[in-house]
Amino acid sequence: MVLLLFLIPSSLKSSNLNERIGIIFINRDGGYTLVSIKIDQPCDVWWKNNLTIVERDNPAEFENWVEHRIFNEPVIGKICNY
Repeated sequence: MVLLLFLIPSSLKSSNLNERIGIIFINRDGGYTLVSIKIDQPCDVWWKNNLTIVERDNPAEFENWVEHRIFNEPVIGKICNY
């Protein structure tokens, strides 16, 4: 089961284009890694333009039938202005 988290604290929202996005990648061992990168566009726009949704061929019982990916790696979500 994959839970997508989208956190955008209102106190951190910014309209400038020097934003950062925290991407929560799913590790092969089942853990998570948070990677922060600088982006030159609004966080939600960057996420929409870079997110790919891949349909799984044979999902296990209670497993999502799609996988969300950034840079072709599975992700659980993002944190804007991280």
